[in-house]
Amino acid sequence: MEVLNILIVDDKKEIRDLLEAVLTLNGYSTIKAKNGEEALELLREHKVDLIISDINMPKIDGFTMLPLVKRLYPELPVVLMTGYYDIYTEKEALRSGACHFLTKPFRTQELINVIERELTSASKT
Repeated sequence: MEVLNILIVDDKKEIRDLLEAVLTLNGYSTIKAKNGEEALELLREHKVDLIISDINMPKIDGFTMLPLVKRLYPELPVVLMTGYYDIYTEKEALRSGACHFLTKPFRTQELINVIERELTSASKT
């Protein structure tokens, strides 16, 4: 069985490390980036099956990164997350091409369910 690779994008090291630990325990391989600029560079070098990205980051934020990713990799699922929820942000994320929107803090199982659902539907296309 192929190990699926998830790109974690967050400016906070603690969040990147926590998500890496959770995803590794659930059988995924991870790559980490501290902002959208670094994530775009890593996408050129690595095969990625899904991206989990914070919205509020320096340099290139999640909202700016999302259309750039979708233009280069239209089928790549992108999950956006933020600690500053409002309905407008969620609607804008989904309208811009995010497959799912999470509000921090979220339950570990909620994240795993989203990833499994998105990777299953991506493999069917």
